[in-house]
Amino acid sequence: MFISEKYILESNGITTKLRNSKKFTPDLESEVMLSNNPNIFLLALGRKDCPTSTIINLMQCPDDRVRLKIAKHPNTPKSVLQRYLNDKNQKVVNAAKKRLKIK
Repeated sequence: MFISEKYILESNGITTKLRNSKKFTPDLESEVMLSNNPNIFLLALGRKDCPTSTIINLMQCPDDRVRLKIAKHPNTPKSVLQRYLNDKNQKVVNAAKKRLKIK
């Protein structure tokens, strides 16, 4: 098995768990973080029950899509949104402003 095939299979397993799990468990959170895969991060952040701890762990992700999803997530702490006011990506800044009700 090539490394890329193994990576795809592991990602598919996490993807299935994220889609089918009724609860975002600590074990699932660990798997998400260990994946080091922005697409998995996005899927996790698409869940309403994504834990604040996951959001905080992902807040400095270099992927703009992940930071934007965090800025829009209802569980994102105000402190993270305030940091995003200085983000390099204007969409992230705008989303943080909207959540903080800043014009």
